[in-house]
Amino acid sequence: IELFTNTPNKILNIELKSFGVETALIPYIKKAFDNKKIQTNQVIFSSFNHSTLAKMKENLPNVQIGALFGVKGDNIKPIYPWLDNSPVYQECNMNDIAKIVNSVDYLVLPASQITQQLTHDIEFNYPDIHIIIWVSSHDESFILATLKKDIPNSIIKAIIVNNPNQSSKI
Repeated sequence: IELFTNTPNKILNIELKSFGVETALIPYIKKAFDNKKIQTNQVIFSSFNHSTLAKMKENLPNVQIGALFGVKGDNIKPIYPWLDNSPVYQECNMNDIAKIVNSVDYLVLPASQITQQLTHDIEFNYPDIHIIIWVSSHDESFILATLKKDIPNSIIKAIIVNNPNQSSKI
């Protein structure tokens, strides 16, 4: 958070990966906001666990929320396989997107699943939503120029890479 103090043009994406992490994180982030270390509009919380995102929004109503989606076939895999009642990954399709789209600011979609049809359907049905694309460290095929040719720029707000070396292709 210190890296973002006094830099209002920088955005911090905090991906919530661990089960129950919000319990420790909420007071820490509230304190950072209260102490003016970072502004609420500089933070995006993202997670595959959409119920965790709902808890973050409930406790920090002014922060931005980005729901992560998995690739086709991930929808039956548990996010936390060591838990008996783990939520499962939501697949990158309009049915799963419709379940969460009205309670988030961003859809964080895997680059491998982005199609003209999907972005058209999102833009048509949810004109106020934005997309952040995440590029898996295993995805060697992502090329920004191809995406820009096929997808309207107005709906894509950011690109996240897992491997910093991938940013040279973007």
